[in-house]
Amino acid sequence: MEATWPLTHNRRPWTEVQDDVLREAYGKAPVERIAKVLGRTVSATVVHARELGLTKGCRVWTDDEIDRLAELRQHMTMREASGLMGRSEWACQRKVLDMRKAGDERFKRIRKRRGE
Repeated sequence: MEATWPLTHNRRPWTEVQDDVLREAYGKAPVERIAKVLGRTVSATVVHARELGLTKGCRVWTDDEIDRLAELRQHMTMREASGLMGRSEWACQRKVLDMRKAGDERFKRIRKRRGE
């Protein structure tokens, strides 16, 4: 059997309900979970998300969140603070570094005293 270009696949059409689920969940839940719920492969889910113009995108930090992070990190570990904020530990660490680089005094290094 000779292959012809472009190769075509027997793709099942996406339903409006599947599109709505994908729009709602993409970037909020792991793609593997979304694909399983939709009965699709991970690659099919990612490709269709792109076709719909969806991106995982980053959540923008609000001023209130930055203020809260500055306060929380004075009293707890980054892991604890990130859990309370609903952000990943990595995202919080990155924001602290960005704010420190921007010269925000609230994010200066916290020195631990011996014995703590």
